[in-house]
Amino acid sequence: MILDWIPERFSPSGGLAADGFAKLLGRPNLDPLAVLVRETAQNSWDARDGSGAPVVFNIAAETLAASVVTCLRESVFHNASKLPDPTLAHSLQRTDLVGLYVSDRNTKGLGGPVQGHLESTDGNYDWVDFILNVGKANTDGMTGGTYGFGKTIAYIASRPHTIVVHSRAMHNGAPVSRLIACSIGSQFALGGILHTGRHWWGKDDSREPVPLEGIEADTLAARLGMPDIDEGSLGTNILILDPDFGHRTVQQGMTFIAESVLWHLWPKLVGDDRAMDIRTTLDGSEISIPKPNSRPPLNHFVAAYSALRGDGGEPTAVVRLHEIKRNKERLGRLATVPFPTPPFSTPVAIDDGHKPDDPDSPPPASPFTNRACNHTVLLRSPELVVEYREGPPAKEGIEWAGVFRAEDALDDAFAHAEPPTHDSWQPNLVTLRDQRLRVLKALREIDQAVLTQWGKPKPAAAAESTSTASVANALSHLIGTSGQGKGRPGAPGGGGAGKRGPKRASIELLDAGPRMLGNQTASYLRCLVTPPKGADVTVVTVSVGVALDGATSDATLDPQLELVSAEFEGNRETLEGHRSEFKVFGDEPVHAVICAKRSSASSVLWDVSTDVESSTA
Repeated sequence: MILDWIPERFSPSGGLAADGFAKLLGRPNLDPLAVLVRETAQNSWDARDGSGAPVVFNIAAETLAASVVTCLRESVFHNASKLPDPTLAHSLQRTDLVGLYVSDRNTKGLGGPVQGHLESTDGNYDWVDFILNVGKANTDGMTGGTYGFGKTIAYIASRPHTIVVHSRAMHNGAPVSRLIACSIGSQFALGGILHTGRHWWGKDDSREPVPLEGIEADTLAARLGMPDIDEGSLGTNILILDPDFGHRTVQQGMTFIAESVLWHLWPKLVGDDRAMDIRTTLDGSEISIPKPNSRPPLNHFVAAYSALRGDGGEPTAVVRLHEIKRNKERLGRLATVPFPTPPFSTPVAIDDGHKPDDPDSPPPASPFTNRACNHTVLLRSPELVVEYREGPPAKEGIEWAGVFRAEDALDDAFAHAEPPTHDSWQPNLVTLRDQRLRVLKALREIDQAVLTQWGKPKPAAAAESTSTASVANALSHLIGTSGQGKGRPGAPGGGGAGKRGPKRASIELLDAGPRMLGNQTASYLRCLVTPPKGADVTVVTVSVGVALDGATSDATLDPQLELVSAEFEGNRETLEGHRSEFKVFGDEPVHAVICAKRSSASSVLWDVSTDVESSTA
């Protein structure tokens, strides 16, 4: 059996080039391998069969046998050498070609029609959503999110952006096996016709791709080394061809994947009723996933989570429970656990490619390799980690861990606040006003609860002026004064009236200091922006320079100096250069954390000002 090659043509009315398809995940903060673990696990969880049995989820790296490579070259990608992009052909010529097999069982497989224009008789469109559609929101309740967009990471994790999919699902009342190969590249012209850069290898049905089915699909899957799908079982296998481990060896890459399972999927791995059975292997040898309660500081998040579930009895004086409400409506519950900062000890030996003394090495899997723990894990109904939301540091010698679990009845609101990678809650993504306000209120109340519990850091100063000039005496190495220095634009004193409107917003400096972004030295500034009553939009402008003293700076002295981000109300705005801005909507106070990367030898001088935009409506 030799598969047909079906390249996607642009339709006469246009379409999305594959180059754009690859960008649909946006710019996630996480390493691509961590995104791969999160997204494929969420897809498998969303596909659970409802039997109550744990979802079996495996990630296996295999050095492909010669027979598998021959099958790939001759039966699947037989025309690879003739493709406009030579990457796939180069991968197939590797003598050490590796395949990454992602598989799930106790799931329902990819069912429904095999062509996008056909209507499903049972409302199931899993096959076309995963294989054909660019992205489609999963509207089923209690799911991980967008099934279509998140699939993109499987292509990104492959050097030639190529995968093979084998699935068995129920269709029209009977189990059916399906297999197809897919690739995304750059658009090209062939025979005077423009093509998008998306390719399939399967069966050509009038230039439309359809999969092999039945015994043909299962036979070819076996030749490609796919894990068996037992008789009477359903499930899906994905072969990620020539995976990109991000400057890690295969061993380091699989260690990183196992550690990512630990840090991002741990709620599925705790308790007597484990919801998922997860394994990671390399050439048949298991790479163990540590128990969540055995790895600090994750064990403290587990304690908080157990308190929310009621596994540990009544909350103690150490574990505190908070009701997070909007008016009388409960939005969710928050549990927090303080613990002493552990004394210096030899860290757990984990070779995931990260080297603390090498700034060019890949990042670690653990979110806490280079920083203290003062974070809240955000969860909703699928109980897969959304993010570790940073909060205020506690007093010296104390750290804390928190877990917030949104109410099941409100899952839809929080799901719509997630970007394609499901790694944050961003209220501005929510279309419906009432849902957006629920997410906003939940994030504000979480922040307020941990600020109250751990003690609000003493502000350096509070001022009606929107300039931070007046706080320089308290934070002279961090905050600009009324003096003007090279690279510090804008008039001193601020005022915030500006040309956008006569109202003033105030900025209260709460906290500032150094931090690490992976291996990159950085500085952060935490502030409270209080818009005036009735404000629609407050524009916060941030400038940074290398501090020459408490009043002057020169932005050109440190080539590494650059604004990175502003995080507020669940949003993460990307900032760039030495001067940038972000917008705060509404008139409620907002806690913001602004971050800039720098060299280890520099101190940052910050200048923050605001203007208020009035509504023209």
